[in-house]
Amino acid sequence: MTERRQKRPQDGRPSGAQQRRRKKRRQKYLFRRVLALMVLVLLLAGAAFGFSYALTVDKIRITGLQRIPQSTVRAVTDELRGANYLFMNRKTISGELEKIPYVDRSRLKYQFPRTLWVQITEKEPFMQVETNGGYVLVDEDFKGLEVTRNFKPDVPQLMGIPVSKEHLGLPIFQDTENQGKANFIQTLMRSKVAKDVRSVTILPQGMEIKTKDDGTVLVRSYREAEYKVAQLEAIRAKLESSNEKFDTILLDITDHPVAVRNGEETALLEGEQGAHLPSEGEKGEDSPQKEAPQENEGDS
Repeated sequence: MTERRQKRPQDGRPSGAQQRRRKKRRQKYLFRRVLALMVLVLLLAGAAFGFSYALTVDKIRITGLQRIPQSTVRAVTDELRGANYLFMNRKTISGELEKIPYVDRSRLKYQFPRTLWVQITEKEPFMQVETNGGYVLVDEDFKGLEVTRNFKPDVPQLMGIPVSKEHLGLPIFQDTENQGKANFIQTLMRSKVAKDVRSVTILPQGMEIKTKDDGTVLVRSYREAEYKVAQLEAIRAKLESSNEKFDTILLDITDHPVAVRNGEETALLEGEQGAHLPSEGEKGEDSPQKEAPQENEGDS
């Protein structure tokens, strides 16, 4: 024992055997760290690959279609097979889908496993416009939706404006001078009177509205659409409550609407409580003055 203690270095440094053992321990520790890091990298890479694979679109599910053929929508969506859902420009794709006539809104959602769910909300026909050999159904913006040979009795008819199948996806009122007509009809068809409207005919000056009870409403000017439609709503409510019926209502020929029955004219809304609306001639000084109608006035 005394001899072994004498063999240790006198300066306190470890012997060669001790240095070799420490070196091996350091190498083992480093190897284990490198191995653990490699395993972690492989696990992360596998998880990333699996996650990416799971989000890669293999199937496309389309719902909400009633009028639009599946093939029309798939012409846009089929090219998305094999694409990663996370990297899709879903806003651009929805924009392309909403260019299709009858598509009101579209939404793209991921559905497990590996399925792209395309949700379509369709537009309802707003009116139907007679054309050669059929009808063009239009939406609220008067864009053509569909050409059909069959008249649809539940859709109001718009007459007096030329249209063709080329209007599909495009507005039938393309000129700025026709915006007054479009605005008046939109206001009318969004009002309480819309349920009673059977047809609207564009005349050389003004329009003719036919109701489902075989009544006629004549409008000379497209100006002040909201005011005139409000008058018409009040008139229809009054007639329904009193069970009266007139052949024709002249909405804006005079200061007050006039009803005609058997050739006799009757002023409407004048002096009524509750139902009375100020006529164009009765507006106060605070209201903007309306210009006198011109002979060739049509729309504004």
